[in-house]
This record gives sequence, structure tokens and C-alpha cells, in this order.
Amino acid sequence: MLKSRISTLMAALLAGLGLNLIVWVPPAGAALWPALGGTKNLTSWPVQVAKNWTCNDGNRWEAWDPPSCDGENPTLTLRQNDHTPSWEDWDLFRVDQGCRYEWSIQYAWNSLGRYRQSPIDRRTSGPVWVRVHSDQHAYIDNVTCNIPPPANPPGPPPPEPPDSSPPPPIKSEPVPAPPRNRADLNGDNKADLLAIYDGSGGMYWYPGKGDGTFWSARYIDQAGFKLMAKGDLNGDGKADLLALYEGSNTLAWYPGKGDGTFWSARLGGTANFRHLELADVNRDGKQDMIAVYTGSNTLAWYPGKGDGTFWSARELGTANFKNLALGDLNGDGKQDMLAIYDGSNTLAWYPGKGDGTYWSARELDTANFRHLELADVNGDGKQDMFAIYEGSNGMHWYPGKGDGTFWSARYIDQAGFKLMAL
Repeated sequence: MLKSRISTLMAALLAGLGLNLIVWVPPAGAALWPALGGTKNLTSWPVQVAKNWTCNDGNRWEAWDPPSCDGENPTLTLRQNDHTPSWEDWDLFRVDQGCRYEWSIQYAWNSLGRYRQSPIDRRTSGPVWVRVHSDQHAYIDNVTCNIPPPANPPGPPPPEPPDSSPPPPIKSEPVPAPPRNRADLNGDNKADLLAIYDGSGGMYWYPGKGDGTFWSARYIDQAGFKLMAKGDLNGDGKADLLALYEGSNTLAWYPGKGDGTFWSARLGGTANFRHLELADVNRDGKQDMIAVYTGSNTLAWYPGKGDGTFWSARELGTANFKNLALGDLNGDGKQDMLAIYDGSNTLAWYPGKGDGTYWSARELDTANFRHLELADVNGDGKQDMFAIYEGSNGMHWYPGKGDGTFWSARYIDQAGFKLMAL
């Protein structure tokens, strides 16, 4: 505390004498630099320094040509907050061409502060080397340049090619676009949540943040749906909505606008389904429909035509499922099926074959879920599981491991949804 007050009084005294002092109080127990020239870079601009300058020992600092007068002068580059090694005489720094350096000095024997020096402006001229006296340390306080900072410190020029013949042409390959998140409704490549509330029947869009959570809900419309699923049914790059009406069992396709909303419905036939999901299960680039019939529990695959409609059903077997979701759980490019058995609540993974059918089930655990969906909600390229528990209505996110299993649940919020789609 006493040292701080003395420093402040000295700064005020020197300021009254017209001297420009930057007050600096070292931490308790900190040692001063040794009495050899040194430099510290306080800027984001890389600063080059040189060692053991012996050509001239004149004024406090002078500008010189590049350091070569006494044979060998090692150099190094200081990044932000780097300083030169102690007990070594790094007594030059380089002001780059096109730059203006603001700098100050501190005497090795003085802990009171730093003294601002006249800026060195080389914005319209070439680079210079600035010499620091052996009992002084330079601080680079600010650098303003007409050019962006170099990615790497300057080095020797590249060697000449062995001959002057032109190199062979380089074949440029197109850069593949990042895979599109099929649960994205507004084109930001983040999985969005579509939900219909119990009781009110209001349909809401929750834009995804890309970290497993969602922004506040945006009301879309009233929706008397029994089932719903999302997917790009016509190949325009926008996620559409496929819904089954309550009561009439009419199947309706709502083309997506790409902004979280949809165009008017285009009605199809009637479908007595208890489960409905969309995914490209045969890898032809078109969204297919997987459904479970009410009553018979028949599992059926409807291959997509790519125009919002489907070919006739191909029955796969019986499936007494309470919940059903589709997604590539093990990263093999094939859409798998995740299901919860009615009664036992067993959670089972059916790896997809990529032809519309599935391998035998691998039972994972028991799960008393009311709703179940799959999507990559945190952008790591792995399918995650979103679930709402029966009874409590707690919504939980299970991050996917990429091998068909999941990490422990992370609670998101309460969610009194009648339906949800990712």
C-alpha cells in the first residue's frame, strides 16, 4: 500500500514537471528485469526483436538498418504479452513497414513506471530497427498498420524451383456442402422443435440454438392433429410437415416455406395409423414414411416419390410399439429405428440395412416415455434422443454417442405436449 501511494505521488510530481509517466506498481515480491535491454509486446501485432546489438552505443534509442553490423544477431518474434528472455541482451525491436508503433520505456532500476516515447511512424516508409539502451526495457503499447497482421513471422524466401517448366495443372475438387440437418425448419442448420400443446391444440415452433436447447416458442396456428412428422418431402431443401387429422384420419402434407412456417395443406387419402415417422430409409434421396397400423400393429414402409406423395406400402412385420423414432444412430449412413415396446417399456434399437428393412433389435434399457424423437440437436453429427416422461411431462435430452447408445439425460424443461416433432 505504501509503495502504491509513493508511486502515485511520484506520478503526480513528474506530471507537474511536464513528464509523461505511465504508473506501474509491480506485484508483491516481483523482481525487476535485470539490467539488460529487453522488450515486451502488449499488442496483438507480432513484433520482431534482435539480440546483442554492438554497433553503436550512442543515444537512448536510435533507428538503424537491419541488424548485421557485427556478424550474427539472433532474432525472435513476440506474440501478445510475450517478453524477451531475462538475462539476455535483446536490445532491438523492428517497426514494420506501413505501421506506426506507440511505445514506452522503463528503467531496469526503476519500479515507478514507464515513460512514453515519441511514436515511430513508418506508415509511408520502410521498416526500421529501434535500439534500446542496456538499462532500459521497451514496451510496445499500440500498433496501427495499413496492412493486416502477418499470419506467421517473416522468414527466408522460398527456394527457387529446380527448373522453370510450369507445374502441372491442379485439379480443383468442389468443396462438399456440410450435411443438412433434417430437423431444421428455417435454414440455419440447427434442429428445431415443433409441438402441439395438450388441451389448447396450439402448434408452436421452438427454434433450436444448436446446443441442445431452444429459443422461446413462436405460435403458428391451431392444429387438430392425431400424428405429425417433419421431413423434406419434395426435395426443395425445406422441411415439410406431414400430419394425420384427428377424427377423419386424413393424411395431409404442408410444404415448408423455410422460415419455420408452412403453406396450405394438400390432402391425401385416409390412413388409420397409430405411429408415423419420416426418413430416407432406402438411401435414394427421398423421404419415406414408416407407419404402424392401429389395431393390427403392422409395421409398413411407404417409399417416397420425392413429390410429397408415396408408393404403396410394403409390410415389414408386426410392431407392438408405444413410441417410434427414426435416425442414423451409429453413423453408417443408414436410418435406424428406435422404439419403446408397449407394456414392458423396453427401449430397443433396430439398426437399418439401408434398403427399407432392419436388423434384429438390440435392447438398450427401459424408458417410460410419453414422446420420443431423434435429431442432432447440438451439431456434433450424432443423433440425440429427446424424450418427455410419462406423468411428470419433464423434457430431457440424451446426447448420442454415435454407436446406438446415449449419454445420461439432461433436463430441459416441463413440456405439456400432445405431439412433438424434431
